[in-house]
Amino acid sequence: MMLIKSSSNNRNRLLLIALMVLVSACSTVPREIRDAPESSPSLAAVQQNPKAVQTATVRWGGSIVRATNKQDHTLIEIVSRPLLNNARPSDADKTEGRFIARVDGFLDPQIYAPGRMITVVGAMDAVETGSIGEHAYAFPVIQVSGHYLWEKVVRRDYPHYYHLSPWEYRYYRRYYHPYYPPYWPYYRSSQKEQKKP
Repeated sequence: MMLIKSSSNNRNRLLLIALMVLVSACSTVPREIRDAPESSPSLAAVQQNPKAVQTATVRWGGSIVRATNKQDHTLIEIVSRPLLNNARPSDADKTEGRFIARVDGFLDPQIYAPGRMITVVGAMDAVETGSIGEHAYAFPVIQVSGHYLWEKVVRRDYPHYYHLSPWEYRYYRRYYHPYYPPYWPYYRSSQKEQKKP
C-alpha cells in the first residue's frame, strides 16, 4: 500500500511540475517586446484625445493589413486585437480599431504579410488621417522600438473521436471500428463468413 501511495504522489508531483512549466511557457513575453509599461492607453482613448497620451509608450498588437515600404522605414497597418498573457494577439473577433506601426528600415511585405499576427512596442507619435475604403479614418501612429512577428498557427481538423476520453474511445473502437486491432481477426473472419455461398 505504501508503494502504491508513493507512486501516486510522485505522479501527481510530476503532473504539477509539467503544468507549471506549460503555464510558464505560455505566459512568457518575447524579449523584443518585453520592455513595455504594465498598462497602455487604449487605442480608442488615443483616437479621442491624442494630445493627452502624446509620447506615451504602448504595447499593442493585432493582425497585419498591409506593409508599405518607404525610403528609410516601413509602415505597417494593423487591426488591433486584445493581447494574451504572453503579449500575443488573440484570435478573438474583437478590435478597438486600426493603427499604424512605423518601423525603421526595410521589412519584406512577403514576410510581414496580411493576416500575420504582430505585437509592437513604441511611443505614440501622431494621429494621421487616412481612409479605409472610402471611409475617413484616424490612425494612431506608433514609432516602434521593438516588435515581434508571431509564428503562424496551423490548425488541423481531427476526426471527432480524437476528442473522446480513453474510455469513450475504447467504446468507439469496439463498436464502430471492428477492423482495428485487437478486433481485426474477428472482422476478418466475419468477412470470410459473409463471402461463403
